Amino acid sequence: KNERLGAEFKKAMVYPALVLAFAAAVVLFMLIKIIPEFKAVYDTYDESLPEYTEFVLGIATYLKDNTIEFAVGLLIFLGIIFILKKTSYGFNLWLSKMSLKLPVLKYVFKKMAMVRFFQTTLITYKSGLALERAVYSASQSMKNVLYKEIFEEVAEDVSKGEKLSSALKNTGYIPEATIQFIESGESSGTLVESLERGATLYEDEMDDYFSMAAKSLEPIIMVAVSFIVGAIVIAMYLPIFYF
Repeated sequence: KNERLGAEFKKAMVYPALVLAFAAAVVLFMLIKIIPEFKAVYDTYDESLPEYTEFVLGIATYLKDNTIEFAVGLLIFLGIIFILKKTSYGFNLWLSKMSLKLPVLKYVFKKMAMVRFFQTTLITYKSGLALERAVYSASQSMKNVLYKEIFEEVAEDVSKGEKLSSALKNTGYIPEATIQFIESGESSGTLVESLERGATLYEDEMDDYFSMAAKSLEPIIMVAVSFIVGAIVIAMYLPIFYF
């Protein structure tokens, strides 16, 4: 189920990723191919250009004159990110923290972590593992390194005799609904049933969240790109009001 969850998330993000890639290509095309044409026209005038226009023309000129260098630099940068992602725990922890600050997506990542917690804890606890070991198993199923650390700490607290609900609450990262599910199960002696209800609830919500995230990201990307394109267009036509 955890693998299916990750696959469904990647599938939902394909379209927003394509929109973002296309938008980036459009902006680069404008800077490398279109803006230099304006520069050629403005170079025929003796008047000085507005600083904002000079700034945008400077970026466009650099990209046009150093297209290969820019492409190589971008590939090297992406390669470094890829290597750090594979080898650096600290970098992955930083990425995990940043992912929980992203608009729209932060809610999806939090929900996915809760699904993994409920599913893995339920399966391992029902199979006979002690609760702290079940929670530790859940921590190892986390794709988000921050949540992996959080649930490892929760497992350690439970092993020292603390209630699971209290240990979850102390982290400051666990949704109140999750804590209430666990508290209810602990107080009534039906923890397995509470874990089952929590797993079912979060699983049912995830399909809606994936769809919501994909639909919400598209207009955000389009607004951001429209702002960038508009800023470029303004920079190019601004000199008309100066000459």
